[in-house]
Amino acid sequence: DTVYDLMNNVRSSLGDVTMIVEAPVYSGHAYLALAGKKLIMRPYSSLMLHTSSGYGQDCSTQKGVDRTVSNVTHCEASYANHMRLVNKMISELDPVVVTAEEKIKIMIGYDYYLTADEYNKRISTK
Repeated sequence: DTVYDLMNNVRSSLGDVTMIVEAPVYSGHAYLALAGKKLIMRPYSSLMLHTSSGYGQDCSTQKGVDRTVSNVTHCEASYANHMRLVNKMISELDPVVVTAEEKIKIMIGYDYYLTADEYNKRISTK
């Protein structure tokens, strides 16, 4: 959730925020790097994008109730909401940086690595 908070703050900034990736970054840090107006990737850096590590969570193992509702139901609702946010974040990535096919693979659970060389090649065509 902290990544969403930081991304919202970067995107709502009145300034043009430039993000710089100096080395490989993973998961939430990669999405945060893509939240700025501009991204500079150093030669030996990369981004690893994937869905939440909660992907495929087994809510059936939850026990008990909270406020008269089964914890299984709470878990399923929380998981569904979280995945909606993650998939929204992925779908809104710049299509030049991450293709539609790559987005789909990320959404179904694959890790996707984007090297600085590939990123710089893709944005040079913009």
